Amino acid sequence: MNLLSLTTLVVGASLLVAVVYKTWYALCGPMARLPGPWHSKWTDAVMTSHWLRGSLCQYVHSLHERYGPTVRVGPNQVSIADLASVKSIYSTRETFIKADWYKNFMLDDQQNVFTAVGSDAHRRRRKLLAGPISDSSLRVHHDRVGKRVRLAVDGMRDEMASRGATDVLRWFTCLAADVVAELTFGLPLGMLERGQQHDECSRHLESAVQLGAWRTAFPRLVNLAWMLPFSIFRVAYESAREQTRIATNCLTQYKKLVDSGSKPETLFRNLYKAAEANEMTAKDICSEAELYFLAGSDTTANTLSYLVWAVSGHPKIQETLVSELRTLPAEGWDEARLRQLPYLDHVIQEALRLYGAAPAPLPRVVPAGGAEVGGYWLAEGTWVGTQAYTMHRDPTIFPDPRKFDPDRWEQPTKDMRDAFMPFGRGPRICLGQHLAAAELRLMTASFFLAFPDARMSSLEGMSDEDMGERNFFVMAPRGRRCLMEAASGLSEPPTTSEAAFVRTGVAGHGAWTHYSIGLAGRDGDGCGEGATVVDMEDAVGPPAKRRKRQPTTTKTTKTTATAPAGWHETYEAVRRMRSPGGLAHGAPVDTMGCERLADRQASAKDQRFQTLVALMLSSQTKDTVNAAAMHRLKTELPPFRPGATAGLTVDNVLAADPAVLNDLIYAVGFHNNKTKYLQQTAAVLRDNWDGDIPDTIAGLTALPGVGPKMAYLCLSAAWGRTEGIGVDVHVHRITNLWGWQQTRSPEETRRALEAWLPRDRWHEINSLLVGLGQVVCRPVGRRCGECELGQRGLCRAAKRS
Repeated sequence: MNLLSLTTLVVGASLLVAVVYKTWYALCGPMARLPGPWHSKWTDAVMTSHWLRGSLCQYVHSLHERYGPTVRVGPNQVSIADLASVKSIYSTRETFIKADWYKNFMLDDQQNVFTAVGSDAHRRRRKLLAGPISDSSLRVHHDRVGKRVRLAVDGMRDEMASRGATDVLRWFTCLAADVVAELTFGLPLGMLERGQQHDECSRHLESAVQLGAWRTAFPRLVNLAWMLPFSIFRVAYESAREQTRIATNCLTQYKKLVDSGSKPETLFRNLYKAAEANEMTAKDICSEAELYFLAGSDTTANTLSYLVWAVSGHPKIQETLVSELRTLPAEGWDEARLRQLPYLDHVIQEALRLYGAAPAPLPRVVPAGGAEVGGYWLAEGTWVGTQAYTMHRDPTIFPDPRKFDPDRWEQPTKDMRDAFMPFGRGPRICLGQHLAAAELRLMTASFFLAFPDARMSSLEGMSDEDMGERNFFVMAPRGRRCLMEAASGLSEPPTTSEAAFVRTGVAGHGAWTHYSIGLAGRDGDGCGEGATVVDMEDAVGPPAKRRKRQPTTTKTTKTTATAPAGWHETYEAVRRMRSPGGLAHGAPVDTMGCERLADRQASAKDQRFQTLVALMLSSQTKDTVNAAAMHRLKTELPPFRPGATAGLTVDNVLAADPAVLNDLIYAVGFHNNKTKYLQQTAAVLRDNWDGDIPDTIAGLTALPGVGPKMAYLCLSAAWGRTEGIGVDVHVHRITNLWGWQQTRSPEETRRALEAWLPRDRWHEINSLLVGLGQVVCRPVGRRCGECELGQRGLCRAAKRS
């Protein structure tokens, strides 16, 4: 027998032994009797698939609904939903230690308090971190959190006034990230002051969470991302690197503060002391900083968004909550006072039950010698875990579990309290639970006092579908947005220089009541350090005395067929500023506007389709980002069949793998939804319009994801016909600032403008005002001192800038 034959024989025998053992273990092993789907005995591929799609929680929950409290979900994995077993698995004795699965979240093998598997390593880290972030220690930081909350509320109000709705998920993310940065490093990131998420920071925060899913599923592949042709691995890997860079920069800024003689009280004070004593390295602290950013930003923001959405969808709950909040003392209240409000607490607990940000399984390892769990004997080394998603939806513990019902917490049972685990359970429970609770209390109270009749907006197609649950260990709205609006409109703010007020207003129950957040018994901040743009714009007179409650006049849309006085002079001044050599010439829209992004070498039909796609991608997206995405689509979208031309055509969009299409437009806002809309639209065009785009407003607005603004702009750019004004947020915001109308949404603005603006101006007004809004009359940081309208007194809003 030669060497090759011997090797073949050994390999073959080894494979045979492996197959026999695998078959025996699946059919006769110690876990063979466990209930579960047939495939779980052989593979965990189905679990991995749901994990990567963000639907693992729902899948595991469906298995429990079918098979009971103990389910085999993989060859060596068991999910438990039995309360007695849960207490045993997550007991303080830590008999069941964390699974090695958590190590896959590490980058460069640098562990932190979350990824530490061994009990000793975890205890050392937790001992350093637990004290400063305990409930009692956090009280000294509540004023700082309160100031951040005020900035968020002011930003939301300003966005509602200009856009007609506000994306609370965006503002809550800015708030949570700023709070974590300020309390950890002494300085906020400044995301709230800029009025938007830091593009890079927010994008990497989101993708870094998805990285965890890919790392746990394919740890070796992600580590080799730079060698692989799949962009998902590269993006995930680069995102984690960027997150490290952000944390490193924050640590550098903190060191500068210390070197300058300022040493702010922070949540990392014990870590810094340990580093000074050479007990920790800079990499150790950086790893903990990355964890704090990830665990403290998206989690709180997502739960707050779900809370606001759920409450606003239940008018009776909303009315009860607002009524309780209005019992707060008008002279001011702090976080401690909020703890005395029972219904507020019930609402927050119910939001955490249904929409807690960390509902995924928390795997542990059966200890040496095996253990009985859920009535079954499990061999040592078996992974066993519980997910809060299922525990919180157990109908025997929470009757009618899918119903959002804060009243269930008025008299909670012992089982309810024991099953409630939104922050985990046992010695590994989330360190940041007390900070999250404080933020939830302060922001919930402030939001519903400021917007007592808030409701979900339908602007830009926002719907309950956007709030569908997606879970890459952290639960988030599927649409990555949560647009809210004030049902009765926004009443005018008071002219006051006191910045420490939450403003509230609802018809029939008092106008802008002043509430001082976290500063009870203190004077307002004034318009100096810490005042927001809105604060300074509103400070046009001396400080006003606290007003008595007066009935609010509900703001309604005012439209008229009469042209505003002086409109022509204003319009011509804008034209001059937008002309070559003018202050607003050369705006991004002038070179990268949607009407300029079609491939001029393509057929007329394809050019029209490309113009429509550019408009669909442009919503909530910068022109530079949109232009880059369009370039990738025109050059990289694969042909629908061999020999066909690559690029952006109806056939290529229809044939594209959604993942490939999504990858090409990943940088645009709400790219997941837009991927879906693009393929749905392409199907409609193929089936109903012979592959071309409609040439009517009715036909265009019937397409998925296309609203009136897009339709009018598309009809003009693609077909050369102007039948209406394309009103985006710039046109809506600026014309309201001028006082040309008082409207709550772009669509209302369109109708108001078309009632009087000469038809020959309809085509150009969008481009004129978008360019003005991008360069001069910006949403944040308006250049009124340089603007001709401000200099000549043609803009009434310029007086407050």
